[in-house]
Amino acid sequence: RKRATSKEGKEAMSSSEEALKKQERQFEGRDEKGLQPKEKEKTEAEMWSFLGKFTLAITFVIAPAIAGGVLAAVTYAFPGLPIGRKLKFVQENQLGYVFACWYVVFLGRTYAGLSANCARGPARVDRPDQYCEFPPFGP
Repeated sequence: RKRATSKEGKEAMSSSEEALKKQERQFEGRDEKGLQPKEKEKTEAEMWSFLGKFTLAITFVIAPAIAGGVLAAVTYAFPGLPIGRKLKFVQENQLGYVFACWYVVFLGRTYAGLSANCARGPARVDRPDQYCEFPPFGP
């Protein structure tokens, strides 16, 4: 087995010190509980206003426009593709209700996510980082 030299040991120590400093920098400007300062606190109404407009614009304006554009482009630019047969199959077998139910579930999930994100403002909690390098306040 190869022994670590003092240079390798110092490099390993410096990388762990850098990671610790990075972890400490995440909490700069926070209170003792790690929450955002009160100055950045937003009311739930402010969050609903911002995120509600954003979500409504994407759900009912941008996404349908993109979907309609893609459908029109594929239908008229490539008339030989089996898109027409697939849509006819959906219509003949009355599968539109399946897609309508999926859309209602999608709207419910969107509303639940919107509600959770709007509660973060008054609670002064950031969105999760999706990873954890170190416990925030020691082991």
